[in-house]
Amino acid sequence: MKKYLMIAAAVLAFSSTVPAQAMTAEHLSRNTEIRKELAENSPINSLYLAVDETEYLADGEVREADWGPYIRDGRTYVPLALFEEAFGLPITWNLQDFSAILMWQGNTLRISLPENKIYYKGEAVADISADIVPDKGIAVPVAEVLTALGIPYQWLSETSSLFIYQKNERILKKVELPERMVSETKFIEKFLEYLAEQAQQQDWLNHQNSLLELAKSRLGMPYVGGSAGPNAFDCSGFVHWVLTTAGKASYTRGSSQSLFALCDPISAADLKVGDLVFFTRTYSTRATVTHSAIYIGDGQIIHAAGSRVQITPLSDPYWANHFYAYGRMR
Repeated sequence: MKKYLMIAAAVLAFSSTVPAQAMTAEHLSRNTEIRKELAENSPINSLYLAVDETEYLADGEVREADWGPYIRDGRTYVPLALFEEAFGLPITWNLQDFSAILMWQGNTLRISLPENKIYYKGEAVADISADIVPDKGIAVPVAEVLTALGIPYQWLSETSSLFIYQKNERILKKVELPERMVSETKFIEKFLEYLAEQAQQQDWLNHQNSLLELAKSRLGMPYVGGSAGPNAFDCSGFVHWVLTTAGKASYTRGSSQSLFALCDPISAADLKVGDLVFFTRTYSTRATVTHSAIYIGDGQIIHAAGSRVQITPLSDPYWANHFYAYGRMR
């Protein structure tokens, strides 16, 4: 039972320095009132959690958790599974918005992992930084969760422990947790996949932005047949210079017809910034594709045409009449 047996007798007399982030002045005042009330009028329903220990004391009963509280960046983290076990509050793992949801006194507390926020009664009440521990689960800063729920607590610095006292009979009872549709393990797996997809999408957006900046940096440069930059271009030479300089593609410089052969055709609905737009019959030749441009969004292309590099709307009557296809580099 380690040091637990001494806690019940000593805790009310214990005086400690509480870290600033652990308790507000209002919360401290409320704790004092509740301690006095419980000491005078009723037995103490208590929960005692010690940092780096899996054993914990709940209402006088020693229990064992799979993993316990720990310190990270000066804050005490508690596994959500331990919240569930100790408080008897089943957690719903929501894959729609990647949040952990629990009910407290008829109200919903939602911990949003993508946003790093706690919502209570539909309002954002705290910023958090959830921690995913490999092969264990998800932990959250305990002070923010307890403060959001209005649960009084005291940090015992000498023992690196958290003492929670509460009269509500709905907590601190060992309950049979229902079987859920999504486990914490499955939730973590899907959330990590979501993070990887978000990172890939951000990389793509960053790449698009760099490609656009590069292409627009050549605006006004002269059109010169056979030129491929950096200070003069023909149409396929401009596309080649932008794509290869931005690192989007690596291929041997060729005509617009040969560039089209390197692409997969796409529909207008699939068109994205950085895709290519091809045109036909812009001059007399046996080739089908005679002009190429880069799509930059909002129905516009950037290309070397006429006398210079310029931005043109796809709705321009001349180019709309000579449109051939959209393409995406393989």
